[in-house]
Amino acid sequence: LMIVGGTDLLSNSRDRKSGFIEACRGHGIALSDDSIITAASWRLTDDERGRLESIFRNLDEPIGVFGAGYYMALDVYTAARSAGKRVPLDIALVGVDDPPSAGHLSPGLTTMRQPLVQLGQSAIAALVDLVRRPTRPAMAHTLFAELIERESTACRN
Repeated sequence: LMIVGGTDLLSNSRDRKSGFIEACRGHGIALSDDSIITAASWRLTDDERGRLESIFRNLDEPIGVFGAGYYMALDVYTAARSAGKRVPLDIALVGVDDPPSAGHLSPGLTTMRQPLVQLGQSAIAALVDLVRRPTRPAMAHTLFAELIERESTACRN
């Protein structure tokens, strides 16, 4: 299950969603129409959280959830608790961003840490290149996140 916010017009939402779909396919995991919940924003509304709680209440076996943003992952903790489910025993959870508070959650949140320094450096380099050569087509740069394993996926003892 993936919880993603915003719209496919935003590259981070679009890229995280397509990465999730590709990874599932690559591991032979079939996705249904209910496998991806797209929220209206970067946090779940009360109605969206209620839908997630309903999904959690009806679980017959453990599930993995990818919260495509830190706040989405926080909403998963809330929905799980409200549905009487436990992270990571019933719901294995991975988030994105890895702010300092991620390790202080209970259980600590497994996250994809973005290379923020590299991201800033790439953005500045692209801006300088655009100023120097305004007619040159923009170039895409791919940066890779680092998996920070914590207790929300039962990866650590």
